[in-house]
Amino acid sequence: MQFSSLAALGPVEDGVEPNLLDEWSTFASRLRGAPRVGVFFDYEGTLVPRPNGEGPAALAPDPLAALRRLAALRKVTVAVMSGRPVAELRALAPIEGAWYSGLHGHEIRNPEGLERRWYTRKEARRISSLADRIEQELSGIPGVRVERKGGALAVRHREAAPEQTRGIQDAILRLWKGEGKGLRLWPGVGEMEILASENRVKGTAVRFILGKIPTRTVPVYFGDDETDLEAFRALRNAGVRVAVGEVASPHLDYRLPDPQAVGAALRRLADLLQKLAR
Repeated sequence: MQFSSLAALGPVEDGVEPNLLDEWSTFASRLRGAPRVGVFFDYEGTLVPRPNGEGPAALAPDPLAALRRLAALRKVTVAVMSGRPVAELRALAPIEGAWYSGLHGHEIRNPEGLERRWYTRKEARRISSLADRIEQELSGIPGVRVERKGGALAVRHREAAPEQTRGIQDAILRLWKGEGKGLRLWPGVGEMEILASENRVKGTAVRFILGKIPTRTVPVYFGDDETDLEAFRALRNAGVRVAVGEVASPHLDYRLPDPQAVGAALRRLADLLQKLAR
């Protein structure tokens, strides 16, 4: 597997990376000589705002059109990454010719429709049973929601009263210790996830996809939270890494403030790569 390396900007202090839109000419010059480009986007918090209610928003028409333009280019690979299942992700962002990675890399679907899963049916049944137990335990607490994802589950508690947080986390930890042997517990801000035993993360998903597409591809990764840190790390010696929002990592080149700015960058990127393809 060979990635096309680009000259790095040099190390910067976390959180003070240059704004991608302000430094667009520098960024564009780094892509002009690339034989191929792979663009990887986290979904929630990057392409769309994080949801406040029951679920994520579908991708708006403008960024969706830009992603479709990119995916149609012969020397560009598009991949959408998420902790949500691939089937749900495809419904939210339907892009012909794109790769999809779901459940933080436990599901990957290629542009031809072939899907690979890194969890067993037995693990999916155990996760479903554990979701039942967690729902029973936390059913009386307002603002708690259990999401079933097949090969994973997520307990969202951002909307619960702050004084309930410790009790929610303790209950999940206790049930996982008692009934989730071999499964992975992944704590996050306002949520906790339980995943299959295979140690898959977005970084391994990025490396898997790069290993399946033509060599000398320059990857560009956009991500906004702690689940994207391993992807930034995986690309520390190659490509371009763009943080969205306040996520901090020593392995970053640029930063954007929010999904609206990502949409503006995405349109510019589609224009740039379409022009270079002529």
